[in-house]
Amino acid sequence: MNFKKTVAIVLTSAVLLAGCTIDKKEIKKYDDQVQKAMDQEKTVNQVSKKINELEEKKQKLFKKVNDKDQSTRKKAAEDIVENVKQRQKEFEKEEKALDNSEKEFKKAESHIDNIDNKDKKKEVEELDKAIKDKYKSHSDYAKAYKKALNKEKELFSYLNEDNATQSEVDGKSKDLSKAYKEMNNKFNAYSKAIEKVKREKQDVDQLK
Repeated sequence: MNFKKTVAIVLTSAVLLAGCTIDKKEIKKYDDQVQKAMDQEKTVNQVSKKINELEEKKQKLFKKVNDKDQSTRKKAAEDIVENVKQRQKEFEKEEKALDNSEKEFKKAESHIDNIDNKDKKKEVEELDKAIKDKYKSHSDYAKAYKKALNKEKELFSYLNEDNATQSEVDGKSKDLSKAYKEMNNKFNAYSKAIEKVKREKQDVDQLK
């Protein structure tokens, strides 16, 4: 029996097994850190719920803006401006949550370089890219949402000015509609980015 070949095969197998074990450990470390990042975003659901409640109140106020009674219109416009401020304050919490999430996520990247298997490394890199795209999509959405809120505040603050004109109101209304259309487009892109992360994470979870 050739003991040298047998020993060589055993040693090679041991090296391969060690590499596989190291990859699994690094993938788990990466995935665990990604989960910590995602945990930072748990407050987003609560924020979204609160903003939706404020949006429902705003819709009711919109109807009062066109009321025949001037004092009712004036009060409704003031309440909408206050409503905008509340939504802005709530949305700041979401932005902070995403910022904290991204900080945690950046700690995960160092584990990717330690993965030897090319196929497994590719899967993790695809998840990594998807998560980065998600943060970028949220940033774009946040800018568009805040712009829309500012346009809303401008319009309804202007309505209560003594020298307000219909042409100026029409112009500001048009700007608001345009801002909300852009915001919806950015939100849809962000939603798709979230779904992409979920799919990629499921693939990586199977590698652990």
